[in-house]
Amino acid sequence: MIVRYDFHAGPSAEKVLGYLQRLRRGLDILWLRHHNDRIQLIALLPFAGSLAAEGHFQRMRAESNLHYGEDWEQSFIRHKIFPVSAQVCESQIKQLIDQEASS
Repeated sequence: MIVRYDFHAGPSAEKVLGYLQRLRRGLDILWLRHHNDRIQLIALLPFAGSLAAEGHFQRMRAESNLHYGEDWEQSFIRHKIFPVSAQVCESQIKQLIDQEASS
């Protein structure tokens, strides 16, 4: 599964994103993507199902609100969960990135 977190670019987002990157669990792979006035945190969650991906979001939101509540509220836009298939993961990831670029 992939979870994409969208944030308004700025100092509040930088604080929250720095913290979220430190919360990474062992097998999770995180990367940041800067796109226009937004920053995306993309989390690849290997071996996770949709419930685990939603749990990832809930944990990230709760931890961020606890430590950076106002910054989270100012910068967070939305999250989206994407299933990934081993057979077509390259095209799925490309679609994930292109989808946001066109909106």
